[in-house]
Amino acid sequence: MQYDFKVDDENNIGAGDFFQLIVTVKSNRIGNFCSSSAYPFLKMEGWHVIVSDSSAPFLIFYEYFTFDELSKTFKIMYRQ
Repeated sequence: MQYDFKVDDENNIGAGDFFQLIVTVKSNRIGNFCSSSAYPFLKMEGWHVIVSDSSAPFLIFYEYFTFDELSKTFKIMYRQ
């Protein structure tokens, strides 16, 4: 799994402005099921995207998702 993030229009952001954070998560396979030798049936595979600000005591964004495509993109609005 690979991930990438960037700030949309980073050069035009001032203090207190809203901005958009774009997070892209990529997988090397499509599929929502995983197998385990300790579990006799196929199990639904899911992932979590968690974004936080190190200077603030709260989460900015949280989402649970499955890979039904090779990549997922999340657009997050945030105010600094």
